[in-house]
Amino acid sequence: MALSRGKFEAELNDIEKLLKKLDFFEERNFYPNIDFDPSVYRLKNYTENWKSLIADNIYNFILSDNSILNFKYSELALCFTFFECPFICQTYKEYLIQNELDQEFEDKIFHDYYEIYLHQCTVKENPSMIRYDLDLNSYYPGLHPVSHMHIGHKNQVRLGINKTLNPKSFTSFILRQNYPALWKSLIQEDNEWIEYFKKEKTVLPVVEGKHWSMLDYSEFHLT
Repeated sequence: MALSRGKFEAELNDIEKLLKKLDFFEERNFYPNIDFDPSVYRLKNYTENWKSLIADNIYNFILSDNSILNFKYSELALCFTFFECPFICQTYKEYLIQNELDQEFEDKIFHDYYEIYLHQCTVKENPSMIRYDLDLNSYYPGLHPVSHMHIGHKNQVRLGINKTLNPKSFTSFILRQNYPALWKSLIQEDNEWIEYFKKEKTVLPVVEGKHWSMLDYSEFHLT
């Protein structure tokens, strides 16, 4: 696999810097849980999944709007997930300000109160789940691309991609598609992230021919 563990970790650091630059950073988890059974989550609805990912420590970043970014790495597989917050609600910081609570408590002493508040919020009609998978062991020509994007929750959509994404390219995709106002603010000035973005498509590794057949090439796919 072209993406090394060192590069993977370095890109997570770059993502943290970007989210802070955009004032869209809530929390980073340096030790996410990777020992879990995905089948358990398939039985839950969207909101239950979102809550469980946080409760079970399965995330790398919580964004300011309470959405989740999770990046999983192994030598034969990658899994990057964006899980939009299912509630129309204030962020944790907004909640503290609104209720005149002390924001200096770094142990987030008021999170229990915030959790109660979330249960009272309106549920979004169509929250977004987007996941990128690279799995060298599950390739099936014309049916299960080795590199693909899932759009939506609990469906069979797999959009083939003939490149191997990395955490930064996935984050660019999420910001561009889900947060156009933030993305606009980012592209209006010269910065390291945009310079990277302009050339990332050409430098991302192409999926090897043994994992990209004529059937995969013939269908509509991302490139």
